[in-house]
Amino acid sequence: MRSMDRFDSRLPQLLEELSQPRTPDWFDDFVGLTARTRQRPAWTLPERWHSMTEIARQPVVAPRLPLRSVAIALLILALALGTLFVVVAGNRRTPAPPFGLAKTGLVAFDRDGDIFTADPKTGTEHAIVTGPTFDQDPVWSLDGTRLAYEQRTKVLTHTGQLVVVDADGSNGRVVTPDGLIDISSYTFSPDGQEILVTTGSDRTSAAYIAKLDGSQPRQLTSDLIINEPTWRPPDGHEIAFVGTTGFQDNGDEATGVYAMDIATGAVRTIRPPVAGHQQSGPSWSPDGTKLAFNEWHDDPDLTVLTHVIGADGSGDRVLPIPDGARWQFSASWSNDGRRLVGVRGYTGGYDDVRGAVVPADASSPGIEMTKPVGTDCCDSWVFAPDDSFILGLPTQASGGHGQQLTVDPATGVVGKARWTATSNPAIQRLGN
Repeated sequence: MRSMDRFDSRLPQLLEELSQPRTPDWFDDFVGLTARTRQRPAWTLPERWHSMTEIARQPVVAPRLPLRSVAIALLILALALGTLFVVVAGNRRTPAPPFGLAKTGLVAFDRDGDIFTADPKTGTEHAIVTGPTFDQDPVWSLDGTRLAYEQRTKVLTHTGQLVVVDADGSNGRVVTPDGLIDISSYTFSPDGQEILVTTGSDRTSAAYIAKLDGSQPRQLTSDLIINEPTWRPPDGHEIAFVGTTGFQDNGDEATGVYAMDIATGAVRTIRPPVAGHQQSGPSWSPDGTKLAFNEWHDDPDLTVLTHVIGADGSGDRVLPIPDGARWQFSASWSNDGRRLVGVRGYTGGYDDVRGAVVPADASSPGIEMTKPVGTDCCDSWVFAPDDSFILGLPTQASGGHGQQLTVDPATGVVGKARWTATSNPAIQRLGN
């Protein structure tokens, strides 16, 4: 018989024995041994005092980050930074471009020896420069961030100095030396870093370029006497001016319109001298391609007319006047370069003077203002930076200046300014 046959025959018996519960032979000895040993007190067991879940976590070295709290903190920080950016961006304006259309800001003017600004919409005024000195004739930089004005120690003195301040009147600094005599005009360069200053008039006129750091101004020199200089847009590399060569044999002065290269001092002719003619008020178009100027003929009566000429001296044309008018004098360009504003007269004097807005292309006599503006006028009309209104300063019969006027350039309707001022108009240009 094979061994496998013997195992098969005993298998049922073995399975039955295994299925019966049995007590191990050593069980009685084990119970007798442990009965003599005292049990461990229950209070010593850690699971009696702590959750087994917490005990199981103790071996973890790095604590779990509270991700929800961190996310909320980051969100609050992002919102705070966003709010700060909006506030800062809202309070900081982009400087205006030096030429062309821009947003209209504040009007600057002097009164009683102090400098003020006013909101042209509400008329709300603020004094930004005060003190014992006599401060007058504020002029805005072309980007609207600064103001220049003349400061004198006394009202009747002929000597003064130029001061430049920020738009709110702070950070004042003198940019010319003491003792400039008879300052007649000053304008900022397109980049706002220099000021073109003119002193005296006619044969005593002199032109200087002053830097904002207060260094010694540089005088512009030429064989010609430089009158009424003005920066050429858009970069100011040239100035246009009325140049006087001196007296001719007949006693008249020969004048013409010229341009000077600021870097080299080279002078070129735009309008050559013509016997019996005198020019004034050169004014560049905003793009610097054309120049307007006023020209008189020798005559006992007023005969002045406004010319527009190319920067190279080509294309000279006279702006038309309506029937019955005798003369026309234009002061400044609109910011879009399409119109000029000035005055015209219907007699040989100042008996009937009317303001006028004339197309620069000489296509028509334009429109006249609805009220007489005074008896005389010089460079006292400017368009607002957005061309929405014109601000002017009329001259009274006594020779003094009257209250500033506002004009709608589309209709010619004239009104008084909301602020009280008798200084030359100056309107701030603003960027976005």
